[in-house]
Amino acid sequence: MSKHTETPYNAQLVTSHYQKKYIIQDSVGNVIVSTPENYDGEKHKANADFIVRACNSHDDLVAACKEALLWIDMRTRTQCKSDTHNEILALLQQALAKAGE
Repeated sequence: MSKHTETPYNAQLVTSHYQKKYIIQDSVGNVIVSTPENYDGEKHKANADFIVRACNSHDDLVAACKEALLWIDMRTRTQCKSDTHNEILALLQQALAKAGE
């Protein structure tokens, strides 16, 4: 499986005489993806901003989840496990699985 384009990404509105759309690009301006050409201003801006936030925060969130899993696992090995710990472990494991980690 190939690696995705390096982050950070940014969203930018591109206009021409016949169309408007948002593009998501990397830090050197390579276009990664764009919104459809049937411009829907607020919705397309919200979608582009969401994609940028999700992609730019992905690696940090995965690292934080992994650290939390290690910490919780260490704590629960030395102390009695509680239902709360098990629930948190399950949530973190599900989040990491969803992120493909």
